[in-house]
Amino acid sequence: MASCQTAHLQVIGGKGNRRWRAFWWDADGKHSPVLGPAWAQNSGKRTPRGAIVWHAADGPKPDQSYSTLKEAQAELRRLLEHEVARHPAPRTSTGTPVTFGDAAEAWLLHGERKRKRNLKRSTLADYRQVLDAYLLPAPEERHSQETIFARAPFAATSLRDLNAAQVETWYDRLPYGHTAGRELLVVLASLQQWGDAHVPWPAGPTVVRRARNSGRPLHVGFIDDRGREISSKDAVFVRTSAYPTGQKDDPID
Repeated sequence: MASCQTAHLQVIGGKGNRRWRAFWWDADGKHSPVLGPAWAQNSGKRTPRGAIVWHAADGPKPDQSYSTLKEAQAELRRLLEHEVARHPAPRTSTGTPVTFGDAAEAWLLHGERKRKRNLKRSTLADYRQVLDAYLLPAPEERHSQETIFARAPFAATSLRDLNAAQVETWYDRLPYGHTAGRELLVVLASLQQWGDAHVPWPAGPTVVRRARNSGRPLHVGFIDDRGREISSKDAVFVRTSAYPTGQKDDPID
């Protein structure tokens, strides 16, 4: 179930008073209900991020109020299914599920309409070129044409169904190897970050960005030449000598 990718279980309390706590995120924010007593013990193993791996405790449960890991996972799935039913998938004005392409178009439109983003016409034109060439469904008359990069096969995929494996498989097959693919991932991550904020999936993001080694959360932002992050409000696009003459350099309204 896709929403399980954004939820997890945690054991709280000490020995003799361990309880399962569930965590997930949806349109209403973060949820962290306590599911009840945990019949679990430390396996002695750790996840790649350093969390304890729990398994069922030895012997029979004291009573039915206690849950093993499998039982707690089943209860979490039940809660998430309820949340999915309570929050229908985001849909367009025509009633169809919001796709990656819909979110990409909305992201670009947001940039065109918001002056505070300081996006120039040439920058928006570059964004449009990337979307049209690689990230949006190909027009009917262009289905048979080859592109330098493989067009993203998930362009018409519902945001609910999009997962990290689809994105990774696509950029791994790009003709110029991982460097070009990972550079395009910044564009994809920016679109995903915008979509999570403005057209969120009710049960929370289906994928999250993490540092490979530390597991720390990642976000897309502006970084200066000293490695410091700059607020988007302080980022401006400055015209250079290569800027086409005869064109306005004012930000788009």
